[in-house]
Amino acid sequence: MSELPASDSSLSATSLPLQSLAQVAGTDVVAEHVANSLASAGWCVLEGLGFDPVHLTALQQEVVALHEAGALAPAAIGRGPGQKLAAEIRNDRTAWLDGQSAAQAALFKRFSEIQQFLNRSLYLGLTHFEAHFAAFEPGGFYRAHRDSFQGKASRLVSLVLYLNERWQPETGGELRIYDAEGAVAAEVVPVLGRTAVFLSEDVLHEVCPSTRLRYSIACWFRADVSDNLLLLR
Repeated sequence: MSELPASDSSLSATSLPLQSLAQVAGTDVVAEHVANSLASAGWCVLEGLGFDPVHLTALQQEVVALHEAGALAPAAIGRGPGQKLAAEIRNDRTAWLDGQSAAQAALFKRFSEIQQFLNRSLYLGLTHFEAHFAAFEPGGFYRAHRDSFQGKASRLVSLVLYLNERWQPETGGELRIYDAEGAVAAEVVPVLGRTAVFLSEDVLHEVCPSTRLRYSIACWFRADVSDNLLLLR
C-alpha cells in the first residue's frame, strides 16, 4: 500500500501525480495545484482544501447522524430510466447535500470557488456541481468504474472528501486509482480531510472493502444542465 509523500512546498505538478498539500489559506493556491495536476496527470490527492476543521467535524457528525437514523438510501448505478440497484457492484448508502447547514454552506462555497478557478484555468465550462454523503458498512465496496461516460460532457471533475478519524492503513477502505494502462497508480487511505480530485471520464477507480464504517462526501462538477434535484452554485 502506498503512502502519501511529503508535502510539495512548490505546489506545482510533478511527474508523480500523488502529491500531499498541507492546509493553506489561499483557495487559488490550492485550486491552481489541482488544475495543474488534472492537466498533467488527470488526478491528485491533497491533505485538505483549506476546510475549517470545525466544519469537517460538523460534516462528519451530520453523516453519522443520518446513517444512525436510517436516512441514507441504498446507492444505485446508472442515471435516469436505466438507474438500478446493483449490490454486486456497489453497496454504499447515500444522501444528497442541500447546502442548508452551516457546514454544508461553507463546503459549497469552497466547491464554488474551485469550480470558478477550474473554469478560468482549464476552460472546462463547468455549470454546477452536486454532492452527496456516502457511508460504506464494514465489507462495503464499489467495483472499478469511471464516474462519467466518454463524450457525455456531464460529470467532468470528481472530488472525494473523507470524513474518518483515526483511520489506520490496515483498516482498508482505500480509494484505488488506476493509470491509463490499468495498473494501480495509488491507494488513498480515507483519513479525515484528505481529498482526491480526478477527471470523471478518464480515471478508473474503486473503493476497497474496509473493516469499519467508512464515511465520505463525493462531489461532481458538471458541464450540462442539471438533471438532478439540485442546482448548486
